Amino acid sequence: MQLTYGDIILDEAERSSYFHEIYNKLTFQFGCSIFNIKNETIALTTEEIRDLLKFANVFSKSNVTKKISYHRNLSQEIVSMLDKIKLNYDESTQEEINCYAKIVHNSVSNYIASEKDPNSSLVVNDFYYNIASDIKKQLNRIPNTNGLYFFDDQKLAIDSMQDNQYYSFSAPTSMGKTFIIKNFIKLNLLQETSHNKNIAIILPTKALINEVEEDLLNELESFIKSNNYMIISIPAQLQLFRDKNKILLFTPERMLQSLNEELIDKLDILFIDEAQKIYEGDDRAPLYYKLISIFNKKYPLLKIFFSSPYAENPEELLKLIDVSYLQNKKELSCSNKFEFSPVVQKQFTIDVNTGKCSIYNKLDNKFVELGINKKEWQKYLHEQLQNGPTIVYSKSKGDVISYANKFAQYIEDVHDDNDKAIEDFINFIKSEIHESYYLIPLLRKRIAFHMGIMPSEIRKTIEKLVKDGIIKIVFCTSTLLEGVNLPAVNIFVLSHKKSTNIMKPLDFKNLIGRAGRIKYSLWGNCFLLNLTDPNSIDYYEDFLTKIPDKESLNPYVENRKTTLVPSLFNNNFQLIKSRGETYSKLQNFVMYRNLVLESIINNAEDSFIYKAYQNDIQKYIDAGKVPITTNLKDISDLIFTPETIENVKNFIMNDAIKLPQLYEIPKEFSENERVKREIFNQNRIAILDFLIQLFTAFNWETFESKDGIGNRGSLSYYAGLITSWVMGRRLSQIIYTELDHHSRTGEIWNNIERRTESYIGSKEQKNRIINNILEDIEQIIKYSISNYVKKFIKLYEQIKSISLGINILDYLEYGTMDATMITLQKMGISRELAHELINQQMLVYDDSILKIKDIDKLKDKKKFTFEIEQIKINLNFILQLEN
Repeated sequence: MQLTYGDIILDEAERSSYFHEIYNKLTFQFGCSIFNIKNETIALTTEEIRDLLKFANVFSKSNVTKKISYHRNLSQEIVSMLDKIKLNYDESTQEEINCYAKIVHNSVSNYIASEKDPNSSLVVNDFYYNIASDIKKQLNRIPNTNGLYFFDDQKLAIDSMQDNQYYSFSAPTSMGKTFIIKNFIKLNLLQETSHNKNIAIILPTKALINEVEEDLLNELESFIKSNNYMIISIPAQLQLFRDKNKILLFTPERMLQSLNEELIDKLDILFIDEAQKIYEGDDRAPLYYKLISIFNKKYPLLKIFFSSPYAENPEELLKLIDVSYLQNKKELSCSNKFEFSPVVQKQFTIDVNTGKCSIYNKLDNKFVELGINKKEWQKYLHEQLQNGPTIVYSKSKGDVISYANKFAQYIEDVHDDNDKAIEDFINFIKSEIHESYYLIPLLRKRIAFHMGIMPSEIRKTIEKLVKDGIIKIVFCTSTLLEGVNLPAVNIFVLSHKKSTNIMKPLDFKNLIGRAGRIKYSLWGNCFLLNLTDPNSIDYYEDFLTKIPDKESLNPYVENRKTTLVPSLFNNNFQLIKSRGETYSKLQNFVMYRNLVLESIINNAEDSFIYKAYQNDIQKYIDAGKVPITTNLKDISDLIFTPETIENVKNFIMNDAIKLPQLYEIPKEFSENERVKREIFNQNRIAILDFLIQLFTAFNWETFESKDGIGNRGSLSYYAGLITSWVMGRRLSQIIYTELDHHSRTGEIWNNIERRTESYIGSKEQKNRIINNILEDIEQIIKYSISNYVKKFIKLYEQIKSISLGINILDYLEYGTMDATMITLQKMGISRELAHELINQQMLVYDDSILKIKDIDKLKDKKKFTFEIEQIKINLNFILQLEN
C-alpha cells in the first residue's frame, strides 16, 4: 500500500511519546472524576488541553485504511473526555473544546453528536470548513427523511446491500445494525418497482422481534396501510393472510417451521441479524445451517445479508452460500468489518474485595489503576445513577432477582409526576401475575428486572418506561446479548459468565456495547465487577486487551465429532448422554447428525456441512454402506433422531399412543364448581396419560433434563399445569392455584439445595413458585412439549391419513380450547386481549371474516394500549370501522 503524507503524519502522531503522556493524563483524570478520587498530582495544563484537541482534529481526518475507525474513535474519545471531566475551564478553553468537538464529529460523520454539540463561533465563522462539511453531509443524507444522516460506515453498508446479492458485515453494538436493516427495507419498499417484495428478518428471540416490529410499524405505518403489506411474526399468520405482501420477523425455529410447512411462496430479501449465533458453540447454529441450505436451494435469486456485532471475520459467513453457485457469482458477494462507534465508551474494573478501581487505556491497551475506593457494590451503583439510565447484567435469573432486591434496600420509594404510570403498571402486574411478585416493590423505587420468561406485555412495558426515563435501573440476564435495545448510560457487569459458562469474547463485547446507545446517549460507562467470582476481573481484562481469535464455522459438538458419521451407518446405534454432557450439547449433536444425514441423502457434495465431514462420509460410501434412513421428512425439523421417529411411528401404528380426549366446560355450568372440578380432573388424567405415552415414545429419559419432563415423576405436575393452561385459566389464576396447593401440602421443592423444605408462604417461596410457573409455561409447555406434540401430530395425520383440524397442539400453543380465542391469536392478537374482546362482545363476522368492532373502547384499559395501536396499523383490515 502506498503511503501518503497524511498516513505518515498520523502514524507519527499516534506513536508520539508526548501524545501518549497527555492522553494518559486525560484518561487518568477522567477515571478519577468518575469515582470522585482526589488526585492533584496528575493534572492537565491549558496548553496540554489545547494540544489534545489538535491531536483529536488530526486523528478525525484519518485516511489510513486499516486505522480509520481506530483514529476516528480516538478523536471522539478525546473531545468527549475533555468535556466530561468538568474542569474549571476558562471561557476561551471551553470555546475551543466546543469548536473541536463539532469539527471532530462532522469529520467522522457523527452528525447526531454534532447537532448536540454547543454552537461555536469559531466553527460558524469558518466559511470554507462549513462548505466542505455540508457537501459531505448531504452525501450521507437519508432519503425521505427530514434532516437525518447516515454515518459513513452505515452508508457503505447500505450501498453494499444494494450492489450485492450476498453481504456480511460486523460492527460495534452502538453503530446501529438494526437501524441499517430498517432503512434498507424502507429504501427498497418505497420504490414503486418493489411494492410486492417479500422481506424476512431472522432474529434470535421473541423479545427482539417485538422491538423490531414496533419500530417498523411506527416507521412504515402509511406504507403498510396503503400497499397491502403486513408484518408477520408467527407462522399461523402466513396461513390466514396469504394474499398480503409480507415483512417476516421470525426466530430460526419459526422460520424453519414455515419453510417445512411450505407457507412461504416467495422471498426476495433476507436479513440474518445477530448472525454471530451461527459461529461455533451456539446452541442454535444448526438451525441456521439448515435454513441457509433451504434458501440456497429454494430461492436462488434471494438476497442474503448477515449482520453481527464485533465479529473479526464476517466473510466467514459467506461460506454458507452454496459453493458451486458462489464460485460463479463471486462478484455478487462482499463483506465489511466496521469498527467505528458513534458512542464513546470507557470501561472500568472494580475489585469489590479490595476497592481497587482501574480504567482501560485504549491507546496503550492496558488497565491503569486509579486508586482505592472501597465501598459496597450498591454504593458504586447508586452513585452512577445520577448520570443516567443504568443496566445491571447478572448471569442467571436467580442472581438478577437477588441483586435487584439487595440494591432496592439502598433506595427509598420515589414520588413524582410519573406515579400514575407506575401505579397503572403495578395494578396490571397484580391482576395478571400476583400481588407478591418481587417486581412490584422494585417499581416503586424505579427499579425493574427484565428476563425472557416474563410475559411479553410486561417486558414491553418495562422497556417503554425505561425509554421514557421513568424506570432508572434494570437488572437483566443475557436478554441484552440477544440485541434487546434498552437505553443506558451505564452498564454494570457482575459476572464474566453466561449461566454457568464463561462468556465468549464476542458476547462480552456485545454486552458492554450496550452502554451508550446512539438514539439515547452519546456516552457510556461500563463497570466490571468481581461480585460473584473473584477471578472475573482477570477475564474482563483478557476480553479487552487480548487480540480475539477469528470466529469459525465448525459444525461439530466437542467429543462427538468422530462418532457422528459412523452412527449414521449403524442400525444398532444407541444415543446415550455422556457423563457431564449438557442437554443442549446432546441436542446439538442430534441436529448436526441430521444435517449430515440430509447432505448424504441429497448427495449435496458442495454443501458446507457435507464438506465438513467429507472424509468420514467417503469411507462408508466407498465401502457400499447405506445410511440408516432416506426419509427426509422425518428429519426436516432437525431436533429428533431418525431412530426416535421410527419408534413413535410404531407406537402410532400399534395404537400405543393416542390423542387425549379433552372437554370444555359447558356455558350453562360455568358457575358450577363441582362440574368444573370434575371436568378439570378428567382432562388432567387424559393429559397425564398422553404425557406418559410421549415420555416413552420420544425417550424423554435420555433427551430431557431430570429437572423437567425427563423425570417421569414430574409429569403429574406438568399435567395439572397444562390442564389449567389449555382450559384458558388466566396466568394469575394458575399462580394462585399453585400457591394454594403448596399451602395445603406444606411442602416445596428447593431446586438449588435439591431437597424438599417446609412451605411457610414466605415472599421468597411465593416468587420461586411464580418464576417456575412463568418458565414452565414459556419454555416447557409452549416450547419443549409443543415441539414433541407437533411432531406427533404430523406423524399421526400421515399414518392415519386424516386431518385433525384444531387439536391439542393449538391448545398448548394458545392456552385455550376456544376456537375463536385460537383464531384471534393466530391473527397475532395476545391471549389476554383475545379474552377481553370475547368478554366484551366486540367480535362480528363480516362477509364470513372475523372482525373487531369498537376497538377504541378498550383504550381506557391501559394494559392494551400498545397492542391496540399495533393492531390499528398492522391488522387494520380486520377492524370493522364505523361509516
